[in-house]
Amino acid sequence: NLFFGYKFESLLKNFPNTDKDIDVVLFGHSHKQEIKWLDGRLYFNPGSASDQGIDKSGPSIGILDININGEIIPEIIKLD
Repeated sequence: NLFFGYKFESLLKNFPNTDKDIDVVLFGHSHKQEIKWLDGRLYFNPGSASDQGIDKSGPSIGILDININGEIIPEIIKLD
């Protein structure tokens, strides 16, 4: 996805080579809602609770639910 210069693949270069034990990378600043699984790792951006975001998808918040089995369930909730 490319929005006003934002490209997820380019963003990945900004993350250091993280330990293989890291399951979730939580990031922001772009205000672009993002749920991406890559090589077993979740990249999660909840968007912005205060503005439309760069993709004009509207304000949102994110929830990460980690169940008793360790399963990670990401959710983005749109705000009215």
